[in-house]
Amino acid sequence: MMVDMHTHTTASDGSLSPDELVVTAARMGLEAVGITDHDTIGGVEEAIEAGRKYGIGILAGVELGVDHEGKETHILGYFSHLNYKRINGYFDWILEKRHERNRKLVQNLNKKGYDVSVEEMYEKAAGGTPGRPHLAKCLIEKGYAKDINEVFEKILLHRDIYVPREKTKPESAIREILTNG
Repeated sequence: MMVDMHTHTTASDGSLSPDELVVTAARMGLEAVGITDHDTIGGVEEAIEAGRKYGIGILAGVELGVDHEGKETHILGYFSHLNYKRINGYFDWILEKRHERNRKLVQNLNKKGYDVSVEEMYEKAAGGTPGRPHLAKCLIEKGYAKDINEVFEKILLHRDIYVPREKTKPESAIREILTNG
């Protein structure tokens, strides 16, 4: 059985919608995919519907960013189809912290002469969870950099612009995954 247990959709930083991802998986001959967007289950429902339509199994999941001994680490959590929505409340705190970070990033960019807005960034997210990749797309489109690597290396990771992400501890993320099925 060919399966990809770790995929991202446009609900976080993927380039394909959940439906497009499932269609691509079917074309590649995969029998199932795990939808594990960053800090959201926003793409799971659409992926499940697409999976039914295209005969691909969908495993609901999430990728949670945590702080482990001062380093960002990612933890993958998988849920039964009946239980995956239960973790949704956990994302409220994460989403609020993400919004705060996004506002600070844009303010820092504006101070350095980059003409971007939070609204443009969120527009690029197209209803998904907005983050630095969406801001990078704005900067590329405005001609500040030629590609995503250049945006991160020369702009977003610059000490006067970078804003660290607030993360939970691994124990908290694991507890949430286990508590929510």
